[in-house]
Amino acid sequence: PCQRSAVITLRRIPAQQFQLVLAFMMVIFLLALLKSAWIADDAAITLRTVLNFLAGHGAVFNIGERVQAYTHPLWFGLVSLATVIVGNVFYAAILCSVLLSLVALWLLLARLSRSTEWTIFVGLCLLLSSAFRDFAVSGLENPLAFLLLAFYGLVLTSDRLTGTARLRLLALLFSLGFLTRPDLVIFFVPGLVYQGWMLKKPLPIVLSSLPGFLPLVVWIVFSLIYYGFPLPNPAYAKLGTGLPTGELLVQGVYYFLDSINRDPVTLLFTAFAIAAALHARDRISLLLATGVSLYLLYVLSIGGDFMSGRFFSQVIFASAVLLVLQPRPEIFTLVLLSALVLLAAFLLSARPLPGKDAAREVPANGIVDERAFWYPDTGLANGDRNRFREFPDWSEARPVPGGMDVKDACGGLGFRGLHAGPNVHYIDTCGLAEPLLARLPAKYDNRWRVGHYLRNIPVNYAETLRTGVNSLEDAALAEYLNKLNTLTKGPIFSWDRLKTVVAFNLGRYNHLVNEDYYRQLPVGGRIQLQMLAGAKMPGAPWDALGNFFLEEGKPLIVLVEVGSISGRLLEISLDHSDTYILRVKSGNGRHWSTRIFPEPGSSGLRVVQLPLPDWLDARTISELEIEAVEGDGLYSVGHLIFR
Repeated sequence: PCQRSAVITLRRIPAQQFQLVLAFMMVIFLLALLKSAWIADDAAITLRTVLNFLAGHGAVFNIGERVQAYTHPLWFGLVSLATVIVGNVFYAAILCSVLLSLVALWLLLARLSRSTEWTIFVGLCLLLSSAFRDFAVSGLENPLAFLLLAFYGLVLTSDRLTGTARLRLLALLFSLGFLTRPDLVIFFVPGLVYQGWMLKKPLPIVLSSLPGFLPLVVWIVFSLIYYGFPLPNPAYAKLGTGLPTGELLVQGVYYFLDSINRDPVTLLFTAFAIAAALHARDRISLLLATGVSLYLLYVLSIGGDFMSGRFFSQVIFASAVLLVLQPRPEIFTLVLLSALVLLAAFLLSARPLPGKDAAREVPANGIVDERAFWYPDTGLANGDRNRFREFPDWSEARPVPGGMDVKDACGGLGFRGLHAGPNVHYIDTCGLAEPLLARLPAKYDNRWRVGHYLRNIPVNYAETLRTGVNSLEDAALAEYLNKLNTLTKGPIFSWDRLKTVVAFNLGRYNHLVNEDYYRQLPVGGRIQLQMLAGAKMPGAPWDALGNFFLEEGKPLIVLVEVGSISGRLLEISLDHSDTYILRVKSGNGRHWSTRIFPEPGSSGLRVVQLPLPDWLDARTISELEIEAVEGDGLYSVGHLIFR
């Protein structure tokens, strides 16, 4: 009797009482999801597209330019439908996220789990995982990914499916996964390949899987016809950076280390699930573990992301699917595991919650707690009845006739676009929503930030967008842009566009892009004074359109026509966090220099006004020299004007 009591398991709870335990867990999850609900800026990019689509402007980010700025057509469709029903795009995204996350959790804990022990343990770990909580309700597609991963587990474990039926459903999950987020298919590939191999005959494999691949084929055909490309625009922007593989791998390592630092439960749970699969050695566990491992390698190879934990949210849910399928543990094992998880959660990651200002400081590795960054502005629980309602009315907005207001942004693009309304055309300097820049290489800087792959703006590109007349200074790139405009702005159904779509996707126009030129970060050099005449506002982004970048030891030389200056107040905008030396040289051999120090507590560009000394005649100035001498390495000059 004593030996038996040592192995009593929680499975002895009566079924009716277990249903009450499960219901209580679901209520806890509901409260946790509502408490952590927020909207990410990347999600706001999709929400602006939803508003344009429902207002009749097309599924586009910028009106008049057919570009797929979202990576998740299936999620885009669900949020669009929910917006029609709910009437508010933000609450629609939150509602979809909560419902899909709860359904996925119920399938995981009630339908997939083989024991009460794993149900409780896995539920505890998911509640303690920042990666899961932060992105279960963020406006992003993660809840839909959770649901598909739960269905993946059901398809693999169902004993009611024949081999061909299972293959067809796995192909369908592959398609839906691609339409949720293209890289999500990595989880489904092992099961799909294994099931196809089990059939052994090529023709039955093809015939059985075709119906499942139909949604993917239909979307790709539609995407080619409507957008001109088979993949979403962010895929071209992030895959065509040209960054060294070694640097991406190092950044990927830092992404894993960041997760260990902020959220140790997630990777600890994932490692345990993989180890459990290797110990069990059953077919389904190994297929799931292979998918999780391949996805982890993928995250490592691309350098991770700037959002801490975003890519690990799918990983921990797939690991949860894997773990609940294992044989039930003894009560002692369950208690020990739970104690270890609690220890990791409360000791390894014990730190005060960051305030709003602290959360907005970008660390050296470029990875931030994105939820902490945006929650003060977009959190559901800390808002009021006016939250998510202070935006332009899309139903009454129309494109500006005869011209367009053109602005630029990379970070904060989503909410800037929402606040500005549909009449403003945004140049996305990171290329996610920008068709031309997505196909230019990222300008190389050894301080590049993951997920923010800045591009050099071609000369006269903003003017080209504003007027609709191609006035690019680079003649070859101007021809390239004409071909691209045929895809994104020309009539959808025309023979000329069809030929251009085929040629563009085959790379026939790639030779028109001078990749070496656009990859170079413009630093130092010699420019004319009038090139700095566009005044920038205090707080403008350090990398705003028209800024000139500097490196230590490479000053920017500003040439001045002698006699052209009459003002005696020199106004200059510089990045706020750095130290610069400004040298003013005159034609009579008399020079003046001053040092400009950082301005703590500010952000973006700072505007400094410097009176010229009495002895310096402004009409004799022939040259100015701006040199960065110390700072964070992100040096830039916005404007320089004599008032």
